[in-house]
Amino acid sequence: MTVKQGNASVKIYRATNTKGAKSYHEFKLVFYDTEHKRRFKTFASYERADKKAHEVVATITRGDSETLTLTNSDRLSYLRAVDALRLIPDAHIDDVVREYVAAKRLIGNHTLKEAAAFFARNCVNLHERTVRQVVDELVALREQRMKAGRGSTTYGS
Repeated sequence: MTVKQGNASVKIYRATNTKGAKSYHEFKLVFYDTEHKRRFKTFASYERADKKAHEVVATITRGDSETLTLTNSDRLSYLRAVDALRLIPDAHIDDVVREYVAAKRLIGNHTLKEAAAFFARNCVNLHERTVRQVVDELVALREQRMKAGRGSTTYGS
């Protein structure tokens, strides 16, 4: 049987194997990966082979065929990460990972969520100002203190 979608196709072959006096059927999935190498996956049931064939065809059609050569756990991690990134349309997984690594180096053992919460609590009222604006505010504050008799006449104290 062949599962097709667009230009992608995956063949499922049925084979009968004999082990001792018992014979059993297995189903082999055959497709080509991104390096144009022929890949085989073997299943005990046709249903599982057919389900995997549809996944492989959909993956190839989407252009994600690189994921076909990953281990199962790596593939699962990749798919979960891509799914989570759908919430941020312009985010690319490699950019997100680089940014995460840079942030982790800065915050050490704390989580990124903890750092973001701290920033939101403590830096929410920060406004962008020029050096001139900050100097003017400090001079005005010093003058107010001088009028109230709580300051000195020099800026160093």
